Amino acid sequence: MKNAEKDTSKKLVFMGVGLFAAIAVAGALCLVLMLSGNSKPSENVGLKNPELMGAPDAITSKDLEEEYQSREQITLEMQETIDETVLRLASYGNFSELDSFLAKKQATFKNAEGDENQAVEDWRGKFELLRADIATTVNMSEANAPISWVSYTTPAILAAAIAYSPISLKADAFIDWSSVMFPAVSPADASGVNLQAAEIENPSEMLADINKNSEEQFYGLSAYDMTLFGYRCRLYAVADIYGYYRPYSLVGIDGHLIDPPTRQTVQEIKRALTPHMTLDDVISVTPFNQEEHDALVAQHPEWFDENGAYIQGDAVGEHTRTEATPVEREEPSAEVEGAPMDTLADTAPVE
Repeated sequence: MKNAEKDTSKKLVFMGVGLFAAIAVAGALCLVLMLSGNSKPSENVGLKNPELMGAPDAITSKDLEEEYQSREQITLEMQETIDETVLRLASYGNFSELDSFLAKKQATFKNAEGDENQAVEDWRGKFELLRADIATTVNMSEANAPISWVSYTTPAILAAAIAYSPISLKADAFIDWSSVMFPAVSPADASGVNLQAAEIENPSEMLADINKNSEEQFYGLSAYDMTLFGYRCRLYAVADIYGYYRPYSLVGIDGHLIDPPTRQTVQEIKRALTPHMTLDDVISVTPFNQEEHDALVAQHPEWFDENGAYIQGDAVGEHTRTEATPVEREEPSAEVEGAPMDTLADTAPVE
């Protein structure tokens, strides 16, 4: 009996000692955690130590405006250089390079100030509009083409988009059903496009005629000349009341016999396609051949006027011929060197 009581007493002693030891260990751990929480390590930041978030100071709109006002002003000479570069890169279909160029200028310069700089445009807004047109061009697909073609603010970028987009994307873009349709210009032939602004002889009269035969009213007219598959052509673009341009018509201006399909023909082909065929698969254009043209003039001189312009049922005479001035190819600057050449022929999805 006494031995049993001794065993029970020993068990109680051991249990008490164990409980005390557990409490001591737990207390020590709590103390360590508390001490570590009060320390200020260099890496443990965030919710554990909100006072050490390490976040940079917030940039306010005032800071951004002060930074903008500290930049160098765009001069009239700079504006001319930028405009020339935009036209040159657009002519070559180098949309990525063009966007990089504009982004660099946008982050470097500010608008000109003072009465002496009134001829300088509002580039703070123009940079945004140019880059938006480029984004519209490179991101165009058959799904968004209808809204894309009526949202351009820069006729030069619109003209380049027409040159480098496949027929499947621009089949419904032109208002004029007699507009000629060319496939996309390939990168190998980009040097021959020679995109240039064109002067319209009587813009007000032409715009009035367009509005007379259109369900919509347009308030602006612009024209750009370019060489497509060896044919010198002119794109007419019309602007709505908000200043957004869309393609009106593409016509030949060099007097050569042009035989690509018109929008009317393209629509007829489109309706006849099987589900496994696309417009880009079945429509092609034979590039202009000067020797064949000269032979045709010699064989049928009655088909051509004294200037060699084809006069059999073609409306070339309505458009003033503009000689193509070769665009000088410049090496990419250091700020955009290595940018790839993007054309819609390479990037646009085909259904």
